Amino acid sequence: MGLQIDIAAILANHAALAARAPGARAAAVVKAEAYGLGADRVAPALYAAGVRD
Repeated sequence: MGLQIDIAAILANHAALAARAPGARAAAVVKAEAYGLGADRVAPALYAAGVRD
């Protein structure tokens, strides 16, 4: 079994940070193809959650 990505955990982390700073804009950095874990899954999920920066 290799390293796996947990999209739900990423989204929960984003929501937790957003809740700590209401009204603030949060930026997501997905670099190096999400470290080989699938930027094609991470970026769209964050976008769907409202991340725009």
